[in-house]
Amino acid sequence: MRPTLLNRLSLLLVLSSVLFIAVFVGIQVIHQQDVLERLNRQKANFGAFMTKNALDASASFDQGGNSSQIKQALWSAITPLKEAGVVDQVTIFSKAGEIVDSSDQIDSETELYYFKRLYDLLFVKQSGKSFFSMTDAKRREIHTLISISEENPFLVKLRYPLGTIGEAISQIQIPIFATTVSVILINLIFAFLLTRRLIHPVSTLNKAARELASGNFNTRVNIQTSDELEELGCTFNFMALELRKLQLQAENVNPLTKLPGNILIQEEVEKRIKKEEKFVVMYADLNNFKTFNDKFGLHHGDLVINLTAEILKEAIRTKGTPEDFVGHEGGDDFVIVTTPENADAVAQSIIQQFNEKIKSFFSKGDLERSFYTAFGRDGLSHQFPIMGIALAGVTNENRYLENYAKVTQICAEVKKGAKAKLVSTWLLDHRFK
Repeated sequence: MRPTLLNRLSLLLVLSSVLFIAVFVGIQVIHQQDVLERLNRQKANFGAFMTKNALDASASFDQGGNSSQIKQALWSAITPLKEAGVVDQVTIFSKAGEIVDSSDQIDSETELYYFKRLYDLLFVKQSGKSFFSMTDAKRREIHTLISISEENPFLVKLRYPLGTIGEAISQIQIPIFATTVSVILINLIFAFLLTRRLIHPVSTLNKAARELASGNFNTRVNIQTSDELEELGCTFNFMALELRKLQLQAENVNPLTKLPGNILIQEEVEKRIKKEEKFVVMYADLNNFKTFNDKFGLHHGDLVINLTAEILKEAIRTKGTPEDFVGHEGGDDFVIVTTPENADAVAQSIIQQFNEKIKSFFSKGDLERSFYTAFGRDGLSHQFPIMGIALAGVTNENRYLENYAKVTQICAEVKKGAKAKLVSTWLLDHRFK
């Protein structure tokens, strides 16, 4: 199954949280380990100082005492410090480098190794110090060798741990737990906001897009996020509205010429009436088209209809304005909506082009005679003039036209006069009432 956006974002959120917690814990552990190391170094220095003072106080046993008494005196001085936690592991050496006694179980080889190195620093190199320390970073230990006095036959070595990762983690458990809980809570809040502000709007848009794809152009979305998603929702609604308009236009487009049909023609005229624009509605009708259709056949009739549509569009393009309108009511009836100042130029262009191009549908003899023979509505043979186009117009330039019905009524009256002339004619109604 393909992962969803929510799954991907959730995975990213989890991974980022784990990474954050891991980095946080790592930083805290390193910091705490550094703190432990500094504290243990201070503890080691303090323990060596206190041990040195305690051993110096027991120096009275150096004179006249045997080794057993001296060792006992040393332990008597060190034991209180060990019990108090000032010192950790204690090992007593002879100056010959032999292990005399130890407070804990020890690794003899390791103890002798550090003894020799520290002994060299204290005596052979004559550093002038009464105790000397060295750090083993690998073992995480501090080793200190203390010289009591020249007469005392023993040396004391102390060992302190620097602090391990485990100790560091154990001391920061509470901050780690608190941080983990805080990250989880923050992630839950963020996930809630993410779902509400991103996932839900995207899901809404996806569902609406499916509805739109299925042909439901009335689909709308209500996204209120005050960001790009809300803007996208508005764009979607605008697109759905425009698609609905295109659907209505497609449903009201003449299948032959692809020009807007009756409903769109009416909407165009009434829109201009509502805006109180000055316009001219021009009706175009072909003279004796039915007779032509009967004589030459439906195919030639369709060719003439398409030719007329192209002539009207070309006239609007060259003599009109981009806002002018061409519609096809059906059959050989067309409608043009233009401006009063361009109406005459548009009409004359239509008549000129139509009279020239219609000739291609008639024989040379018909053109020379200026008529052709065909059966009329009465079933008898008659002579009919070469087809012309009748243009009848009505304008609101000098009077008020309250609705589309009034426009069609006047145009129907004017068209009768234009068609009566039997040749291509342009008549514009100039009445004021």
